[in-house]
Amino acid sequence: MDEQLADAFSKIVLKKFSNKEYKPVIDQFGPGILVVGLESPWLDEETLRVINQKWAVLGNPDLSSVFQWIYFGYRSDGRNQAKLWIGN
Repeated sequence: MDEQLADAFSKIVLKKFSNKEYKPVIDQFGPGILVVGLESPWLDEETLRVINQKWAVLGNPDLSSVFQWIYFGYRSDGRNQAKLWIGN
């Protein structure tokens, strides 16, 4: 399950990064924030480790020209949560 979440996360981030529609906003305001929602009852520190491993296999692409910060968005204890991803 962790591998599937890692693949999904990586694909989402890379797709958002390559979205040319962000360019005018980035040109005006600079890099932004991306929140990637991860919906899984199995999301834990091991999942985050697998995501970081997957990102390393992809060559740790530098996303800083588009995203200053990337967060995992998830639900825990009935509340929305966000955790900064420092894998990039």
